[in-house]
Amino acid sequence: MVENNLQRSRFLIMLDGLDEVASPATRWRISKWIDRQQELYPETTFVVTSRPFGYQTTPLQAATVVQVRPFSEGK
Repeated sequence: MVENNLQRSRFLIMLDGLDEVASPATRWRISKWIDRQQELYPETTFVVTSRPFGYQTTPLQAATVVQVRPFSEGK
């Protein structure tokens, strides 16, 4: 049932904190796993959060990068 729903794009997959994976080798394996899931389920939307260093060192193949502006006291 889950597989069927993934294939039909009935889920939004949200993964928080790629940058919080301390080991670069483990972060790389997780990135490759995410890439594979996106290949298996191309109609499903994946949202992965990370500070810049987390994805710059282990980029995702099909990612659209969106950056949040820094907090400031001004405007």
